[in-house]
Amino acid sequence: MTLSKRLSILVLLALPLITLAETLVPFTARMEVTRYGVVDVHADGELRLQQTDDGNWHYRLFAQARGVQLSEDSWFAVQDSDIRPQRYRAETKVLWSVDRTRLNFDYSGQRITGEADGDRVNLRLTEAVYDPLSYQLVLQQRLKAGERELEFDVFRIDEIDDFAFRVAGEERLRIAGGTVDTWIIDQTEPLLRKERKRIWIAPSLGFVPLRFTREYDGKLREEFRVTSLSINGEPVDFRE
Repeated sequence: MTLSKRLSILVLLALPLITLAETLVPFTARMEVTRYGVVDVHADGELRLQQTDDGNWHYRLFAQARGVQLSEDSWFAVQDSDIRPQRYRAETKVLWSVDRTRLNFDYSGQRITGEADGDRVNLRLTEAVYDPLSYQLVLQQRLKAGERELEFDVFRIDEIDDFAFRVAGEERLRIAGGTVDTWIIDQTEPLLRKERKRIWIAPSLGFVPLRFTREYDGKLREEFRVTSLSINGEPVDFRE
């Protein structure tokens, strides 16, 4: 599995809500990204949600280190009180090697088409299937609605898979010179044996994710930690 696919699963975040379009708020989070190993790899990253000129939405994850560049982009609409993915693009560059995923969501034809790492994709599309990035927003909205155990379908690698999460606890997280109260969200499906994935989400900040980790066999393997955050164009001061 490529690093970009793992990032999609870690990094986060649509229960059909009548007010869903109103509750999506643009934000930009700067992050430190670390992949732990024999030699730790550090990267700078950004997670950004913004509304497009046509009234739809663009969700983007980007991280870059020396010799490595990762990007994921999801364009989606809010229709019938739900998130509807339109296009998804992902690219991982490691030196001269490039892996790409290109997905198009055709609701009239009920198909997901494109390619994933060189393989053709042509799958049946239902209204409740999300791409590997926009599902994070689904998670946020359903937590806002009061759910504590969540399941939904996500296109992953080359097929549609069941994703499941649960609220595992609470933690006061230190960030950017201050603290913020967060919920700890465990991903329960899909997981490898001996693997654990966690997301720290801040209810007081619109359920924006502030930290993501992946552990394997009890050891921390990957971590995203937000270093600065702005919501609807306003910087967040975590020291308040």
